[in-house]
Amino acid sequence: MDWQQLIRVITPTMDSSLSGLPFYAALLAVGLGIGVLTGFFGVGGGFLVVPILNVLLGINYEIAVGSSLSFIIGTSFAGLVKQRKLGNVHFRVAGYIIIGSVLGAVLGDSLQMFLLYGLAGGNTEMFTLFMHSIFIVVLIGTIFAMRTPGESETPRLPLLARVGPAPRFQIEEWGSHGFSVPGSFLVGVLIGVFTGLLGIGGGVMLVPVLLGLYGLSHQKAAGTSLAIIFATSVAAVIKKSFSDVPKISLPLTIILLVASLLGVQVGIFLVRRISGAGFRRYFIYVLLATIAMIAFDLVGTLL
Repeated sequence: MDWQQLIRVITPTMDSSLSGLPFYAALLAVGLGIGVLTGFFGVGGGFLVVPILNVLLGINYEIAVGSSLSFIIGTSFAGLVKQRKLGNVHFRVAGYIIIGSVLGAVLGDSLQMFLLYGLAGGNTEMFTLFMHSIFIVVLIGTIFAMRTPGESETPRLPLLARVGPAPRFQIEEWGSHGFSVPGSFLVGVLIGVFTGLLGIGGGVMLVPVLLGLYGLSHQKAAGTSLAIIFATSVAAVIKKSFSDVPKISLPLTIILLVASLLGVQVGIFLVRRISGAGFRRYFIYVLLATIAMIAFDLVGTLL
C-alpha cells in the first residue's frame, strides 16, 4: 500500500449534513461535551457521540463507530491517568473483565458486518434501523440498571458475590466475599460485543455493572470503567483497521480528541462534588436525552 492509498483509507468520504466551518465547529463542541462526560461518568462517550455523528451530522454508522472508538482510546486514557492518581481504578476487577471484553470487541465488529451485509443486504437505511433499535434497547436497559435502590432496602452482597461459578477473587470493599471469575469473563464478553458493534466503548453499561454487580462506589466505578474501556477500544480499533470497508476517519478522530482532552479534566473535577444518588440521576438524564434523539430519527426514517 503506497501513501496515497493509505490517505484514502484513513480519510474516507463522508456524507454529512454540514460542511466547512459549521461542521468543524460542531465536532469541537461534541468533543468538548463528550470529554466532560468521560471524566464525570467514567464512560467513553461513544453512546452519545455515535448517535450525534449519525443522526445530527449524517455520517454513516460504520465510520461513526470506528472513529468514535479511535477517539475513545485517547479520552479514556486521559481520564484513566487522572483517575489512577486519585486511587479510583480497581485493576483487579478491570483485569478479569478485560479478558472477556477484548474477545467480545472482535465478535462485535464481525456482528456489525453481518447486520450490514447479511441481514440488510448492504442497504444502509435498513442497517441504520437495526443499529438505532439496538442502541435504544441497550440504553433503556442501562436506565433500569441505574435505578437507585430505595432507602428502606438493606444493603446486600453484589450479584457476582452471590452467584456464579468458581474460581473467585476478592476485593477489599467486600472482605472475604469472593466474586466469580467466569461471571466476570462473561460480563466482559457482553460489554465487548456492544463495543465492537455500536462503538460505545462500554462505559454506558460498565458503570451500572460495576455499581450493581461488584458494589463499587460511584468514584471507583467511573475510574475502573475507564481502564476497561481503554483496553476494549484498542482491541476493537485493531480489528476494524483490517477491514476492507473504511471504518475510521483520522481527521474526525483528531478533532474530537483534541476538544475532549479539556473536557475530561472538567468532568473529573465535577464528579468529586456530587453524591452517589446525584451521579445516577444525572447519568439517567443523559441517557434519556440520547434515547429521545435516536428515537426521533428512527421514527422519521420509518415514516
